[in-house]
Amino acid sequence: MTEQKTREQLEKEWWAAWWETNYSWENLFEIDWKGWYVDAEGNLVNNTEPYSPATLQKIQNEGGRQAKLQDYWRDQENKLIQAPNGKKYTIAHMPLFWKKGEPSGKSDWNKEQISELNNLISEKLAAASDTTDFVKGAMHFHLQSGPDLRAQFQGCVFPEFNSNNLITDSNFSAKNKPFNSINATFQQAAFVGFSSFADVFFKSGVDFSKALFDQKTVFSRASTEHVIDFNKAIFLCDFYARHMSINGSCNFESSKFTNSFDVMHSRFKGAVGLSATKIYGNLYASYSSYEAPLDWTVTTVFKKSYFKKTTFKKSLRIKGCQFLNSVDFSDSIFHDKLHLENITFSGTVNFQFTGFGDRVSFFDVKWDKNETSWRYMFKGSSFAKILDWSGQKLDTVAAFADAEIRKGILLGRPNETVVEKEFDEAISLAGDNTDALSAIQGGALKLRLAMEQDSDTRRAHWFYRLELMARQRQKETPKQEKFISWLYGKLSNYGTSIIRPLRWLSILWAAMSLLFYSLEMLRSGPPYFKFGAPIDERILQSMTFSLTNIFPAFGLGLTGEHHFISGNSFWELLFVFFAILEIIPAFTLLFLSGLAIRRRFQIS
Repeated sequence: MTEQKTREQLEKEWWAAWWETNYSWENLFEIDWKGWYVDAEGNLVNNTEPYSPATLQKIQNEGGRQAKLQDYWRDQENKLIQAPNGKKYTIAHMPLFWKKGEPSGKSDWNKEQISELNNLISEKLAAASDTTDFVKGAMHFHLQSGPDLRAQFQGCVFPEFNSNNLITDSNFSAKNKPFNSINATFQQAAFVGFSSFADVFFKSGVDFSKALFDQKTVFSRASTEHVIDFNKAIFLCDFYARHMSINGSCNFESSKFTNSFDVMHSRFKGAVGLSATKIYGNLYASYSSYEAPLDWTVTTVFKKSYFKKTTFKKSLRIKGCQFLNSVDFSDSIFHDKLHLENITFSGTVNFQFTGFGDRVSFFDVKWDKNETSWRYMFKGSSFAKILDWSGQKLDTVAAFADAEIRKGILLGRPNETVVEKEFDEAISLAGDNTDALSAIQGGALKLRLAMEQDSDTRRAHWFYRLELMARQRQKETPKQEKFISWLYGKLSNYGTSIIRPLRWLSILWAAMSLLFYSLEMLRSGPPYFKFGAPIDERILQSMTFSLTNIFPAFGLGLTGEHHFISGNSFWELLFVFFAILEIIPAFTLLFLSGLAIRRRFQIS
């Protein structure tokens, strides 16, 4: 079972990493402010080539240096808070608890103190946003193409963050005009109270990587033309992000969600990264659109996953993932390839009424032990191209009941012994459940038709055999049909065995030979036993007579009248009667063996 960490464990690990980075005032001088430099006079220089070593070397030669986060927060130098260990912090970076666990008092701030921090954050957001020539405080950033002009909120600790309160007309020059643009980075920031980015437009790529979200987090209707990055973020709360519109990529790699993950009704034009993500609550992604190729690896969802009525316009590859509860892809559309490999499903899987426009592949997918988890899994679904089931067992046949397979299905190369075992497992799992048996019958029918479409008569008969097995066990099947089906299975394994009819034929020959010998003894007396005497010739006569009765229908009978039927007495008529009784099953068994040979070697 995949480890599920507690909220306390995740929170403790996150704060340990935060302390390791060290966002004290002294250490802010060790963290680069990318794309900015300080010249010899102490002025900030905006470099249009932020990662140019030549530019940095030139500034250093002139007495300048690389700008640091301390330069960004320089306006707070006279307002620093001192920790018990002597280190100082801005009010934005001040944690809730000091390193040894002593309360800092930030969690008990009154409205005035929280308002002071919010005003500071608003000023930083305003200065970094794309407004008209607007000067606020000591910093003026008129947004242009170039280096990182975002507000630098790395490592900040927010008691609350509500964009509706932080971004107001009073902060910006565009009076009486709604303004919802944020241009900031929040790497390894802590949102310890309610946080909302509802209706926010992120002007440039926004970075929430390694951030902590402690209370309910809202990103509803948020949008951006660039990347939004939640890599390695920790959500100790519900993540509510319905109706998002992301034109760039949206990354959640290696993130952890203790509660629900909700991106319903969203539109993602770029890739959505969920690799190595762990979602301890439900995953809600229904009614959404994904327009770029997706590759999800080693993702784990502990509760239910919903992708209902979702559109995947490009390929989706899911590998090494675990879905530890039910998964619903019903009514969805896959325009491109779908590839599932090394997946664990521990609950019901639903692809009903789904359209598959390209190749669909299942390799080494592990299903829940309960057959209801795959029963009617593809009901009403349509496979426009090849369905590759070669990496799967055939005990899941019930998944294909009422599905439409247009271009065939790949089943690998299982031998008959393996197939029979897997079919028996399917029947055993169904038990006496009529709906389960009906689903097996329906699934076997669909796969038989797919095999016939590919002129694979041998495999087509495998599934015909399973159809009969499933029907024979259903309660509403007439008793006479059940008996005939049972007899057909016993005598020839539903026409698939060459040897079984011949084995029964041998038993029939031996039994009838014994019967004829017994009748002959009743007619002419018991044999005379004496040491050294020859074997009773009536034994050989009985065996040849029985053998004669097996082959006449095929023109291979012995010529001439036999000793047992040379007259018209009662005894001769009795021998004829039993001979006729032997001919009928013998002919049937030989026919079944020949039919199996024809199917095995596909003789037309």
